[in-house]
Amino acid sequence: MKSGGPADDELVELAHQCTSMLERGDFGVTLCRVLQPEAAARLPTPVPILDRLATRLWQAQRRALVELGQWFDDDGITAIVLKGSDHIERYCGSQPLGTHADIDVLVGRQALGMARRRLYSQGYVQAVYDPEGHTWVDYDGLEAMRIEATHYELLPFVRVERQELTTDDVEALRDLPPRTHRMLEHRGIHISGDTVVLQVCIDLHHGLFKDDDPGPLFERAVDSPFAKSMLGLGPTDDLWICLHREYLNVASRARTSPKGLFYCAKLAGAPGVDWDQLIERATARDMPGLYYWLSFINALADQQPVPAEALAHLRELKRNSRCDWGWQLERVLGVESSVSWLLDPPWPSGREPHRSHGP
Repeated sequence: MKSGGPADDELVELAHQCTSMLERGDFGVTLCRVLQPEAAARLPTPVPILDRLATRLWQAQRRALVELGQWFDDDGITAIVLKGSDHIERYCGSQPLGTHADIDVLVGRQALGMARRRLYSQGYVQAVYDPEGHTWVDYDGLEAMRIEATHYELLPFVRVERQELTTDDVEALRDLPPRTHRMLEHRGIHISGDTVVLQVCIDLHHGLFKDDDPGPLFERAVDSPFAKSMLGLGPTDDLWICLHREYLNVASRARTSPKGLFYCAKLAGAPGVDWDQLIERATARDMPGLYYWLSFINALADQQPVPAEALAHLRELKRNSRCDWGWQLERVLGVESSVSWLLDPPWPSGREPHRSHGP
């Protein structure tokens, strides 16, 4: 198996050109232009109408989160806001990096019943929205029970919010290709004439990994900006879960967006990360692939956030692992296979990763 990845001097040079990307949402596109200037004409350019729709959806989601926090305050339920919703608010100035399909919230298992009743009482349903008929399609009841009994989250709780579109928005939407409209539908943005129907979806977790006790996450949690009852993951937990989840989702071809890598870069530089604890988790779960993304993040940062000793431990873990799927950067950065130093054999261990490794 070849080692793969850029040499140190190439990474340093790349870092000088790309550091400012970590403050912007066009992460993958910008890096691709740096690596392959001749391909710039073929790259997608930002589409203002898509940015406006993503902002509308996030604003609806944020309102729902604040409202949920108020209900949980009243009910005495403590929750942790997970993943994109917390990251957008904490690290991105409440400006979304594209669309986020749902809101992920973790509660203790003993609070699931109360949380479910509260969401039902406020108009949320566990069903699939049909935009053509503006109706709800119920899940098979027995199948829903089976899924919830074997998973670490309940089936999604959904409500819809209708908003009027401006004349400019309607005109811009007419120019979008059908595949973009399908993408919007998939992400809970439904266009009907001069109206947009936004799906606000809440995923209620009682765990993050099937074999982990989420209790310690609450003990290490920090305050969040949404409500008194709403917490955020502690810095080490947040970085570990984001790295673990995003790297494996990309390796299993379940995700191609650069958003996860952007968030990992932000989280690696957050104060309070316990690198010894992160290495222990990576060793226990045989996750050497974290070395690739963390070393790349170091190269992009003005002040390298990842200690050299931590990278050395992960590099040593990588040598003896059966779960090494290479850099995986080409998938999220949109670069082509001609950028040879980004490419490792996709499955060095001879087997693909499973898709369901986390939240």
